[in-house]
This record gives sequence, C-alpha cells and structure tokens, in this order.
Amino acid sequence: MSAETPPEGNAPAPSAELQKAIEFINSGHLDLAQEQLRNIVRTSPDDVRSILLLVEVSDRLKDKDEAAELLDNLLSRAQHNAHLLYRRGLVALGTDPQQLSKANEADHYFEKAIAADPGMVAAHLHRGLALKRQTWQVEGIPHYKRTLLLVPELTVAAYELARSQFLAEDLTASKNNLRRTLVLEPGHPSARKDLEDLEEVLRNARIRQRGIRFPNNLDDMQDARAALRKHILSPSYPKILNSSTKVATFGSCFAANIARTLRSLGVKAGNTTMGEYVNSTFANRHYIDWAVNGADNEVTRGIVDFHAGDLTFSANREDHLKTLAESDIIIMTVGVAPCFFRRDTGELVMPRQSNFNLRALLRDCESRMTTVDENAENIRFIVRQIRKINSEATMVITISPVPLNATFEYDSAIVADCVSKSTLRVSVDQVMRGQFDKLLYWPSFEVVRWLGAYAPGMYGEDDGSTIHISERAIGFIVEAFVEQLSGGELSLVNAGD
Repeated sequence: MSAETPPEGNAPAPSAELQKAIEFINSGHLDLAQEQLRNIVRTSPDDVRSILLLVEVSDRLKDKDEAAELLDNLLSRAQHNAHLLYRRGLVALGTDPQQLSKANEADHYFEKAIAADPGMVAAHLHRGLALKRQTWQVEGIPHYKRTLLLVPELTVAAYELARSQFLAEDLTASKNNLRRTLVLEPGHPSARKDLEDLEEVLRNARIRQRGIRFPNNLDDMQDARAALRKHILSPSYPKILNSSTKVATFGSCFAANIARTLRSLGVKAGNTTMGEYVNSTFANRHYIDWAVNGADNEVTRGIVDFHAGDLTFSANREDHLKTLAESDIIIMTVGVAPCFFRRDTGELVMPRQSNFNLRALLRDCESRMTTVDENAENIRFIVRQIRKINSEATMVITISPVPLNATFEYDSAIVADCVSKSTLRVSVDQVMRGQFDKLLYWPSFEVVRWLGAYAPGMYGEDDGSTIHISERAIGFIVEAFVEQLSGGELSLVNAGD
C-alpha cells in the first residue's frame, strides 16, 4: 500500500499532520503512520479521509479490532454506504481464516454492500470467497457469474466459478471456465492441472460417479423427519414388506418398536428383547446358536434366565427356531460392544438383570471393549446360522442409539459409548461389504446420533432422560422404515383411517 498526496482540484490538500502520516506510509513505517493517524483522528473525529487511511494501516498491521471499530463508527452514520460495508467485510474476512464466524460476518457485510450497490464488482467477488470459506461454494456461483459479467477478464472469478461448478456437478461449465482461466492467465498455477483432472473424469464413466456431500446448511437439518428422507435413506431399499409378511425381531428396543408398530398394522411380528447393557453381538450369537443349533452352555442358559418373567419370551427354543425359520424379514438390533469375560478362561459371561450382579461380576470377570473383528465375526456367524434354516428371509441389521449405561473400563461413560458405537458400526459395515445376499442396514443410529446433533429433541422429550430415545423420534424412524420397505403399501400416517 502506498499513499499519495491527491492532485489539486476538488479534493483539499492534506494537512501537514496527514502529509506526515502519508510519508510514513510511503517509507514503510506503518507503526509510526498508525500513531500519527490516531493523533489526527483523536483531535478531528470527523476527518473521514484520515479515518479511512487509519483503517488501511491498522488492517495491514493486523490490528483488525481497531479497523473494525473505526468502520463501525463510520457505518453508524452511513449504514448504507456500499464502500464502507465492503471494507468492513474485508476486515472480517481477513481476521482469521480458521474462524468461521468471521467469514459469516464478512458475508453479511458483502451482502449489504451488494444491496446498496448491485454493480459493485469487488463485493460480489468477495461474497463468493466468504461463502467458500464457510464451505458454501455452490451458493457462491451467482456472485462469481455477476463478477465476470461486470469484469470479464477477472481471472480469480473465472477460476473460483469453475471450482464451484465442479462441486455443483456442472462439469461441462466447470471445464469451460477452467479453459477461460487459462486464456486469461496461461501460467495459472492450478487451473491447467485441474483441467487435466476434469477431462479425465469426463472421459471415464466410472469416476464420473457423483460424490454425496455432507449437508452444509443448518436449516436443512432442523426437521429430522425431512432430513432423514433427504440425506440418509437410500432409494434402493427393496419393497419386501406387506400385510402378509412375517417378521421376527431380536436385540434391543428398536427391534421391539418395529415389531410393536408392525403388529398395529396387522403384520405378524414377534420380538425377543435383550437388555441394553447386555445386547452385544456376543449375546446375540449365543442366542442364535441356542435357537438354531440347540447349543446348551452357561451363556445360553443365562440368556433364558435373563428373560425369566418376560411373558413375551418362550423358554422353549423350538418356538424361536420356528419363528426364525418361517419369517420373511428378520431384524437384529445390536447395542453395546463391551462384554463381561472371565479372567481365567476368557469366556463370555451373561449377567443377571441386576445392577448388583454387574458389580459383583468384577471380582472374577473383566468388562472389556470388544474389537471390530470380533463383532464382525459374530454377525457373520449369526447370518450364516439363520441362512441354514431360512435362506429366503431378508435380514435387516440396525444399531441401537441408546447410550451405554455404564463403563468399568474408561474414565468417561461418554467416551466409552463413542468407542462402543463406533466399534459396532464399523463391524456392521465390514459385514455389509461382504458377499451376503438379502442383507440390509437400517440407519436408526445415524438418525438419532448424527441428525440429533442438529435437530433437537431426540432424547428425553417424554421423561427428561439422556438415555431414552424420544417417542416422537422413534415414531418417525419406524414410520420411515415401514414406508420404505413397503413402498407405501403400509403407512402409519393412514393407519388410523
């Protein structure tokens, strides 16, 4: 930056004090110029020329707070001045590249500058750059286009437009603007390589597959029911559910909720529920081994004992075998990765339904976070055993979003829960990438945990609990499950008609 004495004419000649500040600037002594300009502004607070020069100097010296305060004072007297709004946006955008709130603040000022002067080229260009900083590149496209309409030779606008159009999957337009960039600047450091890569994408059908991007608009995630359908559900779910379908569910509460809802729609659906703190792939493996193969050991007997008093659970394994063998859809929901194992033998231990028992087990057992490989192998075992007795059924795997009740291994139950759910999710993903036919994954976990970071009320609406999924959330997850797999033939919306 350099400062010059303005030519004679309408603009008055600078005062001796201002001329001295200009000389400091031109000689590179910005700190001295800043102090000189501060003195001028202190004695002449309405000297706009000196204020704007102080803004420039403070901005260059990274004194963003002072520059912002000076501009804010000017804007308080001229709130629709496009130049001041634009300068204020530049100060915000240059504050900290990692501070997204400043990019948003800059966007706000550039938007106002454009409203005050729709033909302000710099405001359009920098609004596009501010949107890019916030990862809203596609939203910047109209501003880059407007910039190029006003100044066709602006290389940076052509290049940023090409990049944004690529993200919008407008590949042909992106290619054209990369070429335009190279016409304007043949030695552009990135455009030529980008063009080569894009032409390779256009030649190769396989790599033209569109990338699915994470939603970047918070408003788009506030309605969890709508976000589930827009951002999570796959259009490829088979239509396998109707009023005559027989369904078996086992695992945690989501499986039970599915079964209960299906019964309300006239579908024959049974359920075996494991308690959340024992609903592991290990326990489910032993349950299936008992039901299908008649395995009789301490764990399988523990599973039966665990359900003592549960009127919906039959102690006769033949009943479970018959249900699994005759079902058209079998849903398994797993919930936890930690399990109790004997210290001396390493064998799985099935706790009783008692918090007292959980603590007492620690004398001879360890509570251990199981591994991805262990859980994946358990799931494969379960699928193979069910296939032995029912090769035609479609199996659906879900992960319970109910948090881990307690940990005896970590200092934080929240950290332990993250590791537990992550272990299970990766395990399921490994199995889903295998060679099993008629095997589906239903993303109830992602709805509650991932959408739940943006949409309120996933937990505790009914009782204030951090553990219990809100009935409203369960309702729209199950509703989507029914509608997706029935192709709309079954619908909770019309269930009461």
